[in-house]
Amino acid sequence: MLLLLANGFLAVWLHGGVDPATAAIHSVALLLRGLMIAGVLRTVLPRPIASALAVGFVGFYPADILWVSGDFVTATVRMMFLFASLKLVIAERPRDFLYLGLLGFLELLTASVFTAGPSFLASLAAFLVLASTAAAAWQLQSGFGGTARVVAAATPQRTRRTLLGWGGGLATAILAVGAALFVVLPRPFAGGSGLGDRHRVGFSSDINLGLTGSLDPDPSPVMRVQPLEGTPLESLRWRGVALYRFDGVRWSAPKPGLRQLSSRG
Repeated sequence: MLLLLANGFLAVWLHGGVDPATAAIHSVALLLRGLMIAGVLRTVLPRPIASALAVGFVGFYPADILWVSGDFVTATVRMMFLFASLKLVIAERPRDFLYLGLLGFLELLTASVFTAGPSFLASLAAFLVLASTAAAAWQLQSGFGGTARVVAAATPQRTRRTLLGWGGGLATAILAVGAALFVVLPRPFAGGSGLGDRHRVGFSSDINLGLTGSLDPDPSPVMRVQPLEGTPLESLRWRGVALYRFDGVRWSAPKPGLRQLSSRG
């Protein structure tokens, strides 16, 4: 579960989706939880204080949207990581770990907003392996907790190998089925390959609303204007292109034909 949360955090942080202060807080929480797992530390935060902090986070959220960050997405991502940090240092009961698993999924979902490249595919693959392993460990722990009988004894090393094998196998099966569905199922937006595409900003006679990818700025000059007889340009409004045909996916401006104009007569 700790690796699951670390994977989601790195997927968001490496693409600039979380501010430095929140990243530092979450990193400290991950480190503290790791020390608690190793037996170096015990629970470092009493639950009454944790409850007060949770209430403070909820109260800070609207203020963050309105005045601190001024952005809904930034404030939401910050609150999510603050709650995940708090849960990391106080998690003891099964319900706490269930919430941590959901937060790990939300972190990866947040990472998909900030990137659509191959790095996200690597984070997704790691998430599938870790989530499958965590789910198997959850079921194993629940089985041991619900009965007094021991069906078969196993060494910790063998248990870890078995869990990792199940996790890797399930993740591979999920990726294989997902890849097959991606190829077989029809997709309405066929104008681009999707992940990793790069598009230029500027004027175009065709805009596909279904494309995803990165935007590259294009510094090429579009038009040069020179005033005649001292005409002021501040009050003028320039129209670059007008797209008037929409087919449900794409805006376009078909060119019926070009006609050369002469400056004479």
